Amino acid sequence: GFDGAAARAVAAAAGETAGGAGLRRLSALVDKSLVQRQPNGRYQLHEAIRLFAEERAAAADWAQVRAAHARYYADFWAAQGSKHGGPEAEAAFRALGVEVENGRFAWQWALAGWPETADLLGRMLPHLSLFYLRRGRSLEAVDWLAEAADGAADGAAGAPLLAARLQHQLAKHEEALGRFTEARARLLAHLSALEAGANQAYAADAWETLGRAQRHLGDLAAAETAFQRSLALHRAVGRPSSIAGVLNALGVLAKNGGRYAEAEAFYGESLAIFRAQADRAGVAICLINLGNIANVRGDYARARAHYEEGHALTAAAEDRPNMAICLLNLGSVAAATGDAAAAERYFADSLALGREMGRGVIVATALNGLGQAQLAGGKLAAARGTLREALETAVGLQAEGMILTVLGAIGRALLLGGEAQGAQLLRLAAGHANTPHYVQEELAAFAAGRGVPLAIEERELAVAEGVRLAYALLSPGSAAEAG
Repeated sequence: GFDGAAARAVAAAAGETAGGAGLRRLSALVDKSLVQRQPNGRYQLHEAIRLFAEERAAAADWAQVRAAHARYYADFWAAQGSKHGGPEAEAAFRALGVEVENGRFAWQWALAGWPETADLLGRMLPHLSLFYLRRGRSLEAVDWLAEAADGAADGAAGAPLLAARLQHQLAKHEEALGRFTEARARLLAHLSALEAGANQAYAADAWETLGRAQRHLGDLAAAETAFQRSLALHRAVGRPSSIAGVLNALGVLAKNGGRYAEAEAFYGESLAIFRAQADRAGVAICLINLGNIANVRGDYARARAHYEEGHALTAAAEDRPNMAICLLNLGSVAAATGDAAAAERYFADSLALGREMGRGVIVATALNGLGQAQLAGGKLAAARGTLREALETAVGLQAEGMILTVLGAIGRALLLGGEAQGAQLLRLAAGHANTPHYVQEELAAFAAGRGVPLAIEERELAVAEGVRLAYALLSPGSAAEAG
């Protein structure tokens, strides 16, 4: 569909400017029921009629119409998308949601004209990509971005910076989907081209994406370096919301390393920036992360309040990935306060969203939480199956911190089921440098309560050995299953 403003703009570009001839023709088409006028004032053209019009139009006339359509919607997406970090963001994203099909139609036309249409593609690229990220539609985005990146690679000499930007946006969606190895390789291959460009904001954003991929893959030192590089570039460019985003990423690193006061300081600085920008999406992320600090400190009432406020903000913004994360965290608080049934509901809801979006980290985290909630509710057999699926998902992501977290949960489940070999998994997860610190604390408390020594004289398992042991112990016919 389209609105009157688009019809006027495209008609004017096609030469029908005298006396509103384009709109008169549109009204005539409505009268003949060839175009439908919707109750909201938009117009709908049936696809069969559009194809018929394309066949009947002269090639030059149709090309002129398509070019006018693409220019109009490139301007529209750039204008609305530029509001993403301020008070008008939610209204802007809703407007973009209405015009997403027109945006994709314009994109396809511009892509066919590469590299002559590089300017149009460059204006639309970040805003189309961000819309798909916020709406949790990365599974779709990787398809059209991969098509564009492949085409750009063939003619990169015509627009080398845009070719690199396409690769970067594709990597952002790969990272969002948990394809960390692919994202890291893609970014490392194209960072030099981004840094050679005049606009260092592109390179700054790419360094941040690289840092997230490296963090999930367990290369924490490299992640720290990438985030600091991103922060320095964003400060030089002067983009407040982007600076705040990297501060959040540094806070996650600090929190996972057990440096809670440092993490809280990062989140607080980030929150102040987002509030000053009236960036509600950014505020929501900070509230989630501040809730995580309260959670690991045992201040569950404060954590729940932060998560509930964050969930309300993300729901209003239709930010589906962060809605799922809020549900995960509410499940964590419910589990910590002894409400296993509520925890199961939260984790199951988050799991459904994560699967729908193809978000591997959310899926693995939800399965891990659900398995532990089942364990707390006395559902040992169900917990074993759920935790095995969580491990399979984490292994598929190659996310070492997540793998170790799940191995720790499996160790607990095995010990509660009377299998002493669970202690080996518990010790592996509790002692490994890439296990998040709060998980190490939880495992240490569990071990102390069960009288399981964590420091003993034996060869430590490697992570891959721990995975194999967990699969063997959880397989059908194992001791606990038979019992």
